[in-house]
Order: sequence, then C-alpha cells, then structure tokens
Amino acid sequence: MSKELRRYRLSLLTQFRKSLILPLVISSFLFYLILSIPLSAETKDFHTSATDLELISIYLPLVSTDFAANPNNVDFSLIEKRLWDVEETGGSVDSDGSVHCGYLHELHVIVLDTSGNSLNGFAVQSLYGDEETFITGDNEWEDGEVIYNLSTSVDEQAVKVVEDSDENEVTSDVATGITTHSPRIPHEYLINARYCTSTQSCDRFNFSAGCWGHHSWTVTFRQNSLPLPPLNVPASERRTRE
Repeated sequence: MSKELRRYRLSLLTQFRKSLILPLVISSFLFYLILSIPLSAETKDFHTSATDLELISIYLPLVSTDFAANPNNVDFSLIEKRLWDVEETGGSVDSDGSVHCGYLHELHVIVLDTSGNSLNGFAVQSLYGDEETFITGDNEWEDGEVIYNLSTSVDEQAVKVVEDSDENEVTSDVATGITTHSPRIPHEYLINARYCTSTQSCDRFNFSAGCWGHHSWTVTFRQNSLPLPPLNVPASERRTRE
C-alpha cells in the first residue's frame, strides 16, 4: 500500500471512530442507569448467580474502566516529553538571563523498540488540528522519527503511535500538552529549557508574551514487551488511548 493511501485510510478510520463516540456514551449511560435501579420488594431476596456476575464483569467496564489506572497496558509507552532548550530553537540567553527567542516550532516524535532501537515504518498520528499521520523514517527524517510543524492556531497538540510497520493497529500512551504558547507550558519545563529560573521569573516571561509560537518539543515512545515503568514523565502528563 502506498504511503499516501495509507495516510488516507488512517484518516478515514479516525473519522469513523469519532462517529461512534456519542452512541457509545449514550448506551453506556443507559446501561449504568439500569444497573442503578433498586430492587423491588418482590426481588429483595434475589441472589446473583455466577452467570449474572460474569455478564456484569463483561459489560461494566464500558462505564467504569479507567485506563489511566493502568497506563502501561499499551503496546507503546511514553518515556520522554521534553521542551527544547532556548538555543536548540535558534535563540540565546544573555548573562543577565534575558531570553532571545528562537525561530523553530517543531515536534519531533521518536519511536523505539524494547531495546531502544529506532523503528521505521510505524504510523504516528496527531490528534488535533489537521490530525496528520506520518510514518517514521519517511521524508529524509532520522530513523524512527517523524517531525510535525506546530501551528499557533492549535492551542495544544497531542500524538500517539497508531500502527506498526505491517499496518497492524497498536495501542499507545498519548503525549499531551504539546504547545508553542508559552503561558500554557508548566514552569518546570520552562525552567529546564532555560526560559526562566523561578516561578517569579517565569511569570514575568509569560507576562511579556514569552516566546509565543517558537517552542519545540521531543517526545519518545518505547515498545513494550512486558509492562515497563515510564522513565521521566509524571503520571499527570500521560494519558492512555482514547
């Protein structure tokens, strides 16, 4: 299958899944209401059978499963989310701490196997804006990498791995909070990237518009053979498949 056809197929699949969200939510809510109906006087001595318990265990997750409670139950875990240093974006920092913004606004997504080797031919999808799907190793990119141009028209971007090199669907953590809008970036990321040095200086940096539109990020996904703990991404910064 050609790369263009593969991207088109993935785009259609995304739109189809979105069309299923509302019916699923409604059916799940109705099922929850049914389970919540109190027993009548005639059935107050009713004892749940083993078959009933089995059925409940099958259908109850539709309304109660919290994927974030087990974030590593996916094929690809998010192991890195890093805001680029000022100089990496083409900017600089003076000796007095003054920041001269760079010009780059990119998102580099890296996909690795269980041993940390680059994986080519894997599909990565952005979830907002144009919802573009790119294939690792294409377009003269580095092995295992895709590069997105971050637009200021999208407040925040998110990405995940969606297919392997054989076009089989895979599950993945979702890297969220990817933005070029300085005030939306947590202070800890800004400090690590040398845009500011403290909460107070970060507030001053953001008050002056920061480096709005000129931030870049790298996120890295690693394939799981067994459940693996994330390396340096707080639980609050990760989200599993939607």
